[in-house]
Amino acid sequence: MDRTEMEFDLEGIEAGELSWPYKELCELVGLDDTIAIARWFGGLSVYFPKYETVLRQLRDKKMLQEFDGKNFRELAMKYGLSESMVRNIIGKNVDKPDKSNI
Repeated sequence: MDRTEMEFDLEGIEAGELSWPYKELCELVGLDDTIAIARWFGGLSVYFPKYETVLRQLRDKKMLQEFDGKNFRELAMKYGLSESMVRNIIGKNVDKPDKSNI
């Protein structure tokens, strides 16, 4: 069935009328964005990593941008990590190309 065949007026629909997970999603992002997400991902199993995982990835990327080749201690203090943890993060990523825009 073509997706356009199921189109109808959504005016007056409220989040409370929707079933899980659409009700919760609608409360977070609104009805229009919920419909867009449902159209894009409908029928797929999608996994969202924990929020902390996303924050850690962003922190590590920022840390790599700030790394000058020797400022392990400063980065450790700034990000509340041990110096060995900073060295570990830098060591795992310093020679890898940035694939975020591929």
